[in-house]
Amino acid sequence: MNTREIIRQYRLKQWTELIRECRSSGQTVVAWCAEKNINPKSYYY
Repeated sequence: MNTREIIRQYRLKQWTELIRECRSSGQTVVAWCAEKNINPKSYYY
């Protein structure tokens, strides 16, 4: 496995955890993103 693949897998894992956190928060995506300083466009990407 090369470095790019490792980085890609790491970032995918991070976003997976963030999406799970958002969904379990009970907040809207927009409210959750505002609280976490995440652009909603990044979340949906």
